[in-house]
Amino acid sequence: LKDQQKQQHSISPTFQGVQDVDPDGYVTAVDDESESGVTVVVLVYETHVTSCHKIFEVIERLSHQSSMKHVRFLSLKASKFSQTLDLAALPSVLIHQLGKLIANLTRITRDLPKNYQDNDVEELLKSYIEVSIPNIVSSIAKAETSAFLSGSDGYDLSENDSD
Repeated sequence: LKDQQKQQHSISPTFQGVQDVDPDGYVTAVDDESESGVTVVVLVYETHVTSCHKIFEVIERLSHQSSMKHVRFLSLKASKFSQTLDLAALPSVLIHQLGKLIANLTRITRDLPKNYQDNDVEELLKSYIEVSIPNIVSSIAKAETSAFLSGSDGYDLSENDSD
């Protein structure tokens, strides 16, 4: 599995920084990365919510670390996303892989130590990302096997002897 991860990372696109998006940009980014295997981490925040300030800064720093270069980081201002979102749910982090939501960390600060540091956030994010990699590899293998057996994606399993 480690070899598969290394191979995937060697051909995966790399990113740096946090891209601020609106709801359409969020959907587009998740869709754009749905087949690449790139993890998309979205911080849902609001500038006037104090607990969002520190996590925003941490996410920004993590987005520049080489250990996170294959993760696409986005930020989405909650008020652009929903006028009815309860601010008590912020900051929230959504993690997507292969177009699927694999983690919804509502009020992420509850899952971190009181005086959390960058490495605490990185470990938390990686725990969700790494747990899902075997599931994703398994899903890809099952999909490829299914496509092969069904004859789709260019495979022709019909016994077409036209002699």
